[in-house]
Amino acid sequence: MASKLIEKTDDLVIHILNAFKHAKLNDESALNYIRKGCEAMCKILILQQKGEVIGIKIINGEINYKNTIINNDPKSLDFFNLIDTCKLYKLLSNKHKANESLYYKFEDLRSLEV
Repeated sequence: MASKLIEKTDDLVIHILNAFKHAKLNDESALNYIRKGCEAMCKILILQQKGEVIGIKIINGEINYKNTIINNDPKSLDFFNLIDTCKLYKLLSNKHKANESLYYKFEDLRSLEV
C-alpha cells in the first residue's frame, strides 16, 4: 500500500493538472481544483512535519496540533482548518522567506471559498 504522503502528492499533481485544463477552457471549476490542490498541499506539509501516523490523526481531526485527543466524533479537517493547522505548525509562516508568497497565496485562496 502506498504511503499517504505519496497518495497526497499524486492528488496534488492531479488537481493542479485539472485546474490548468479547466482554466484553459475558461471553466470556473478550475477554482475548485485549485482548492483541492491546496488542500492536498496542506496535508503533504502536515504529513512531512508530523510523520504519517500523527499526521493522519491530525488530518482526520482525531488529535489537535498539541497531539491532544479532540473528541470521540472526529471530523476530517476542512480547507480553513487545514490552513490554520499549517499556520500553527508554522509550515506557512510568513517569517520564513521561502514560504512567504505561498502563505499569502493560501490566504487568498481561503478567502475565495464559498
